[in-house]
Amino acid sequence: MNATRSEPAGPMRLPAAFLGLFLVAALTALAGCGLQTGDANDLVHQAGAAVSSASAKTNRVDSLLNQAATLSDQQQFNAEKTALAQASSLLQAAIPQIQGAKTKIDRAAKLNISAAYRQYLQAKGKALDEAVKLRQTEVQKIDLMAQDPGFRNPGTQQKFAQLEQQENSLNNSVQADENQASQIARQHPDEIK
Repeated sequence: MNATRSEPAGPMRLPAAFLGLFLVAALTALAGCGLQTGDANDLVHQAGAAVSSASAKTNRVDSLLNQAATLSDQQQFNAEKTALAQASSLLQAAIPQIQGAKTKIDRAAKLNISAAYRQYLQAKGKALDEAVKLRQTEVQKIDLMAQDPGFRNPGTQQKFAQLEQQENSLNNSVQADENQASQIARQHPDEIK
């Protein structure tokens, strides 16, 4: 890509810690008390499957963005636009999956479960909410790159920088929420496994 663009591969995917912690901890989360723990666990399993599916899409996005960067460097702007459109489509398909996962986590948190499990799920839900915003920002960023390959319009570079800043902030928020959930799980190992 041009020198005016940063490399997209780093911040474009959910942090690995987010996915790993979500899939490992959320899929095996077991609260120690509460009459509806089994129902909550079922919802958490469903949410984990949705996040896994969304993650598969975002992994393909990284490849397409790298391809677009190469095409941009070669000034093959039509081919770059095609790769970016595919990346945008994949992210747009992942967003409802993440939203669906958040809905399931929120439903699980409202059930009759332990306070620690509820706090854990609330932190996970907050991370998913931020992940949706992150994906929406990434779509805007990709669409901007497709609209102005090579960043010929002076306003494009400024808007891109704003979106990158927003993206970095959202990445940090997702990570902080995940760290909070992990801390809750570590503090309550008998309730969240």
